[in-house]
Amino acid sequence: MSNVFLGQLPPFFFHQIFFTPRQSNIIAPQPQYMQTYYTKILSDSMLVWDASTFIQWMADPEWRYFTDLRSWSDEEVIEHLTRDPMANSRHLQCSIPPEDRYFTTKSSTSLGLLGLLPTELLDYLLGLLDIRSLRSFGATCEYALSLTTNQSEYQLLQKLAPTICPLIYLTGLDYLHPIASVSRELRFCYCRSCGERGTLLCLPTCQRICENCAQYNQAYWGLLLSEAKTAFALEEHEVDPLPVLLTNRRMWRGIENGVTHTEPNLEYVTTKSALSAAIQKRGSRQAMIEAAEAISPDRSAEASALAISKALLYRYLRASNPRPANGDPSQVVARLSNVPSTERIGIVTTLFPCVPEGYRMAMPTYRCSGCWVVCNAPFQILNEHYRYMGIEPTSTSPEDRYRIVKGRTLIVRTLEELRYHISHQCLGGKLLMFRRRKMQSDGVVLP
Repeated sequence: MSNVFLGQLPPFFFHQIFFTPRQSNIIAPQPQYMQTYYTKILSDSMLVWDASTFIQWMADPEWRYFTDLRSWSDEEVIEHLTRDPMANSRHLQCSIPPEDRYFTTKSSTSLGLLGLLPTELLDYLLGLLDIRSLRSFGATCEYALSLTTNQSEYQLLQKLAPTICPLIYLTGLDYLHPIASVSRELRFCYCRSCGERGTLLCLPTCQRICENCAQYNQAYWGLLLSEAKTAFALEEHEVDPLPVLLTNRRMWRGIENGVTHTEPNLEYVTTKSALSAAIQKRGSRQAMIEAAEAISPDRSAEASALAISKALLYRYLRASNPRPANGDPSQVVARLSNVPSTERIGIVTTLFPCVPEGYRMAMPTYRCSGCWVVCNAPFQILNEHYRYMGIEPTSTSPEDRYRIVKGRTLIVRTLEELRYHISHQCLGGKLLMFRRRKMQSDGVVLP
């Protein structure tokens, strides 16, 4: 490693190596290991940035040349500037128990008059059936079984998202949505709430949503029926028509972390459906809020801390909006301390691939590593850095600015969209590019 290269490293780099307490007992490596040692240190400190690093590197004469994406191949961009190939969500993926046979035929020998219809028309009509009705039809006779298993939308789901139909059936939602609606979401790649690319399917609503909205838009959180009745002042008969998801932690977590074989099924609804029912009942959101406040858990002067916490959460849920401000998913980040648990935000969603028309397999999407670089140094970002990322600092509060940056870390993009994002919006991506090209130009062999 040349002295020239060492002289160009920012001061915090040497502080990381020689003065950080957790590394004070490190024995200096021998010369033959120096290359590997410094490469490891650089890798370990990749997310440790400060404002002086931003300023120094952006002022470097080679900044523009090193951060020109035209010199980066697609393979380099994917390997060094992205994370989570295929955008694997942090949400827990449901495990579906194997079924011996999805359809079991009965003794009937024909479809009667239905059998006289053209096959194309039968295929269309079967697509209008929900999964429960489709199962019943497939159990009529062998011909019905053949029509059902070869139905175009059902076959597409079985090939590209084989867990979805069994999951909808096991959670008790198989009576709600036509099979064609589920298939339509497979072809539609964008979040129904904010318009960004979505990687999840909200099971009760059968809508594709993004991870940002699943985590931070309370309209898509899961509520127990008892919570929904209290939060929105609904009666028993008023929650019965809502799309209720039956599930338990074992389905989502497996037999681990204290989850037992006898884990009971619980009934969940989404905030969105409960809110809609409450507003329809009361006539307006304000009337619904007044009715709910009359039975709020914290009305008593002797209310416990748990009751007060629940009341705050319910007020926050009543203020939910299925569509965020300006269609920006970063604007739905929770402002309260009631951060939803994994079960609340993940139990009503599951990973759902996107297969646009003309594709035979899921479209690859990626998250930007550069957004994580900036997000991990929020207090070191100066106003000019925000402007570089397309965020006007004078018209937004520090909380809003950080929320926008944080929201970008969960957005998935195609390779073409990612290239545009790094070129025009992502300071962190440029820093990663500069760092790598600078090290290469100084003779540091990178893995």
